Amino acid sequence: MPRVRALTSGLCLLTLLSLAACGDSDDSSLWVEGTFESDFDGHRVDHSDFDRYTRATASRADLPPTVNHLQLCGTSPEESTGGPRVDRAYCFNLYIDKQLPRGTPATFTLAGRTELPEPPGPNGHRAVFSPHEGHSASVRQVWVTPYCGPGVTAPNPVYQEVTGTLEVSTYDDTLIAGRLVAEMSGQSASGCPTQRTRADIQFTVPFGSGSNGHH
Repeated sequence: MPRVRALTSGLCLLTLLSLAACGDSDDSSLWVEGTFESDFDGHRVDHSDFDRYTRATASRADLPPTVNHLQLCGTSPEESTGGPRVDRAYCFNLYIDKQLPRGTPATFTLAGRTELPEPPGPNGHRAVFSPHEGHSASVRQVWVTPYCGPGVTAPNPVYQEVTGTLEVSTYDDTLIAGRLVAEMSGQSASGCPTQRTRADIQFTVPFGSGSNGHH
């Protein structure tokens, strides 16, 4: 399985949602492996590159002070075939309570409906998350957004149903590690909408600064 490499400015892509700058950290503890895929009108596309946009942010001007932002992304290689142009990335975004008990593994249930405005505001999407019964309150929001080039404009607003689990094995001031098994059905926002996105990935992501931008 592919593993995350150091983020470099040469890997930056333009997104219709924001002009997010790639991080300048070369922290070798950044690591992801597993499966990540999306459906486009009956075509299944694999997003098996994890080395571009995955990050964790603890502090940022637009980030609520009580949460950390974990963004886990899969990218498709430009030469992929069988569907639309797929030199693009899709990201599961999670707002996780900063006050989780530290040092103890825990599993959180994900179940809810997300509304995303289109077009996004200056700091990316302002997701509105409505939890379903059984959703773990320590995960405040879950949503999926893409990094991509021009394409079909999504409806306004966009609605998503998200289900799955987040297993956290390590969570401290320096990094978060665990496993995400999740599925989004509905539509991702912006110019490369997908009807379904699935991930089963294990990860170790160090916390960086807010300079990476918001998506």
